[in-house]
Amino acid sequence: WFDHPALQHAIWTNPGEIPGNGIDDDGNGFVDDVHGWDFLDRVGSTGFGDVRGRDNDPSEDALPGSGRGHGTSVAGMIAARYIAPTAASGPSFAYGVAPDVSLVPLRVCGADGDCHDDDVAAALVYAADMGFEVANLSLHLRSPPRRRRVRRLQERARCSVGG
Repeated sequence: WFDHPALQHAIWTNPGEIPGNGIDDDGNGFVDDVHGWDFLDRVGSTGFGDVRGRDNDPSEDALPGSGRGHGTSVAGMIAARYIAPTAASGPSFAYGVAPDVSLVPLRVCGADGDCHDDDVAAALVYAADMGFEVANLSLHLRSPPRRRRVRRLQERARCSVGG
């Protein structure tokens, strides 16, 4: 969603990082986490998802079926700003409920909707360590143990988790 015209204003920039220098400038353990982090690490997956491992590019991978999906829609409902229709942008967009917020993309699910506990946990710990106040997660936690683990992380991070 980085190139979506109604969301470009809302993409968070880490003030402690210098983009592209290959150094963890802010000392948080994540090199060049300028606009969030990709916690998805299904290396070797033959289906949809990240086949590269965790990295500093939380945008969706260029794989079949991995275009703008649920995360982009939710980001738009939260932070979209009105833009007039043009040939480039297509139809106009309405305002989201909080168009002045900054959104930090922390990717944990593949385009197929599959999310792994360790990826979710790592993203929530990152969010807490960075001091982010709210986390919006749309997860289908299929098992009671997963729900309990995410709730414990929610308590540790002291953030709101919907889903």
